[in-house]
Amino acid sequence: MLVPGIWSLTATAQISAPPIQWQNTIGGSYIDELYDVIQTTDGGYLLGGKSYFGASADKTEPGYGRYDYWVVKLDASGAVTWERSYGGDLDDQLNKVLQTPDGGYLLAGYSYSGNTGNKTTTAYGDADYWLVKLDNLGDIEWQQSYGGKGADWLTSLASTADSGFILGGTSGSGISGIKTEPASGQTDYWVIKTDSKGVLQWQNTIGGNRRDYLFAIEQTTDDGYIIGGQSWSPVSGDKTEAKIGGTDFWVVKLDSAGSIVWENTIGSNQTEAPKSIHQTPDEGYIIGGYSNSAGLKDKTEDCKGETDYWVIKLSAGGIIEWDRTIGGSHVEYLNDVALTNDGGYIIGGESLSGISGDKNEPSRGGYDYWVVKINSTGTIIWQKTLGGSGFYDILHAIRQCSDGGYILAGFSDSGLTGDKTEAGQGAADYWVVKLEPLACSGWTVYVDADNDGYGDPDNNFFSPDCILPPGYITDGTDCNDADPDIHPMVFDICYNNIDENCDGLIDENCICAAPVNLSIVSVTPASALLSWSAAANAISYKVQFKQKKTDTWTTIKVEGTNTVEVTGLDASTEYAWQVKSRCVKNPDVLSDWSKKNFFITGALKESLVTPFSLEIYPNPASGNTTLHFNLPDASRITLQIFDVNGKQVQTVIDKTLAAGDHAFQINTATLSQGIYFVRMTTMDGTMNQKLIVE
Repeated sequence: MLVPGIWSLTATAQISAPPIQWQNTIGGSYIDELYDVIQTTDGGYLLGGKSYFGASADKTEPGYGRYDYWVVKLDASGAVTWERSYGGDLDDQLNKVLQTPDGGYLLAGYSYSGNTGNKTTTAYGDADYWLVKLDNLGDIEWQQSYGGKGADWLTSLASTADSGFILGGTSGSGISGIKTEPASGQTDYWVIKTDSKGVLQWQNTIGGNRRDYLFAIEQTTDDGYIIGGQSWSPVSGDKTEAKIGGTDFWVVKLDSAGSIVWENTIGSNQTEAPKSIHQTPDEGYIIGGYSNSAGLKDKTEDCKGETDYWVIKLSAGGIIEWDRTIGGSHVEYLNDVALTNDGGYIIGGESLSGISGDKNEPSRGGYDYWVVKINSTGTIIWQKTLGGSGFYDILHAIRQCSDGGYILAGFSDSGLTGDKTEAGQGAADYWVVKLEPLACSGWTVYVDADNDGYGDPDNNFFSPDCILPPGYITDGTDCNDADPDIHPMVFDICYNNIDENCDGLIDENCICAAPVNLSIVSVTPASALLSWSAAANAISYKVQFKQKKTDTWTTIKVEGTNTVEVTGLDASTEYAWQVKSRCVKNPDVLSDWSKKNFFITGALKESLVTPFSLEIYPNPASGNTTLHFNLPDASRITLQIFDVNGKQVQTVIDKTLAAGDHAFQINTATLSQGIYFVRMTTMDGTMNQKLIVE
């Protein structure tokens, strides 16, 4: 049913995006990064993020440590009414804010600080969840810390129906501090339920045997909870579904007491990371994140560039109803998705692409804000690129406002250029942008008989008052309105002689290409983890390996991923390996073999050690990030950072360390924004992990 005064549309021919109503650049003379925004009951806005050092420019309070929580209150026109800093002697990062029923505010993030500055709570370990309750003027009413002896990062917060709060984040702690459950893996989801004063009521540690990072949580209409995050874990611990790619979306539904009702591992062949999840009016769920994978397994579309927005709609039981890959030819990271009053969604994040793929506006500088409005089936309605000439304009939060417009919150290093109308205050500033409500001047609507979001071009009429009758949409580009699997947004299925995507071409781009970029992830005396770039149209791969200078190949079939571990190898031996793609099965359509690659297994020790691991959190990173690893034996360790051209930019450590857990913090503010690789070398081998600096 269409609510009076609220309109909805689906469009391939996109409409114009709403213009900027106002904007404000707010900061001190150093680094200020804005992560969340809410509209407040007085029609204004509350901004929450972190700030480096003390009073300068728009900042009136001294710094307590390095990074502090920094909260800014705006009126309805975007003018600052007050701002406050909260923190201890080290780093404190504010990730989420919400307004409480008494008109005050709740701040949620994590703290590395002790009981210093205006932080009065206990420090349990390396980093703790830190919850701060403010009155309506920003004065602290109470605060709570939650943690174990390791690092615990609070990333999400929501109100609950009983006037309490649900907290979700990631924990690297076992039983210690206030943590009452053992760790399942290297890092786990950690969910905490509190009362209205932050007093803990229950907690649940949820994870597999590797790394699991929680990014989003909210209460559902049945008084349970939905949580979403990123998982490296196979079937183990609480995970009952196999790992699909390098990392996957992992969605978990909890009941009101925090027990698991169902869980779903969603992914393709490479890296997926969800950043936002919400329950929808049909009691299903919308998930927004990013992916650099091909259209395999749960992903129905190939990437448009290196990394794209990935939006997924789930049913109430967690079954995928549809998914959309949205991006340009370069890099896009989706950071937030929100429901809109027309039954669709607004998504936002950062884009490095110019006009290409789904992007119809040029880049302003480096990374830009990229806002995309989609309808209830994921079709793009309009989009808007905003930024200056600096390297990064990073949009972290987007909300629809009470007037139907949108509030955008992130940070920028741009000066008075492009869409920015104010000069920068420091190295990075809060940048908040208000978009006007979008007016409607009528459109042509088309019958959508097969309910696929695309209408019959020969069955339409003009609706001058923007009324959308049931069964009609505003897109008229369906070439077969009797088949929901045929419309412009699907990919042609190769070799079936059908034009699925309505572009007038049959079976285009049906080339089975050999994989490229073969690389060795890690090697032990008896095994090797191998990887390659996904090939277009590939549905599976064949991998062959053999000892160099021999003639006997061993063949492995690989499905749903572009990595494989080969085992049973001889120590101190050189091996050759190659890969080919399978694009069609029965009859097989195969590529040629890739160019050969080579690796040498490690030397055999008296007893094989457990392979070491390297994790980076948070990643993507801005400011401080932590490199964590476990050594089964004492070893000489070298940790180095390289740029994408292979140039070494930093050596973190180069020394002998004892067996056990180790963590080293680095400040990525010294690095330009972009992609880096952290290389860890021990006596047992080498491991590389990608680091994304925002």
